[in-house]
Amino acid sequence: MTMNLNRVPVGERVTIYPRGKKRIYVADFWSDGEHKRLSLRTSNKKIAMQRAMKLEVNLVDGIYHAPAPQVLLRGAMTKSCG
Repeated sequence: MTMNLNRVPVGERVTIYPRGKKRIYVADFWSDGEHKRLSLRTSNKKIAMQRAMKLEVNLVDGIYHAPAPQVLLRGAMTKSCG
């Protein structure tokens, strides 16, 4: 079994690691029995650690809610107009 050396545990439930060409960090965790991967929207490890710690606190406190799905502008306009 190979281990990914780029993965960094943050707290008990969250792990961060860089992905892609731009090496943007993502948080990897379980919530409500589902595996989740959330972009931390930064390539800076220090900032990624701070954002992951906030996520960890929210998970432990039970106040984490998945972000709302994006709505296309065209869809929003047709719903509000009619």
